[in-house]
Amino acid sequence: MSVPVPTLTADSAGAGAGPRAPPAAGPPPPGAPRPGPGGALTVLSREYCHLCHELIAALEQFRGRYDFQVKVIDVDRHPELEEKWGEKVPVLLDGEREICHYFLDVEAVEARLARMK
Repeated sequence: MSVPVPTLTADSAGAGAGPRAPPAAGPPPPGAPRPGPGGALTVLSREYCHLCHELIAALEQFRGRYDFQVKVIDVDRHPELEEKWGEKVPVLLDGEREICHYFLDVEAVEARLARMK
């Protein structure tokens, strides 16, 4: 079963959730180009999760080499995501495809971002 990943809104990440991307405007219509030249990655997170904050911060090391956006979604505000991904949080996704969870897999992220160029 495929669970759609909702986009981040200003109030969906929760106060004090640590570093995060600016709020997204909502999902693009089907067939629309990805946001920005590089696309977007999604972090399924929790407000109180130190591993989540560390994973989000670790993504910054790629900013100089790749153009991409990061959407941060608090799974505790989306029961369908909490049910599917709750035990793995933090999870880094490209669309609905998992790149890594718990800790940043630098090689997997590097490979994915290189394909997004």
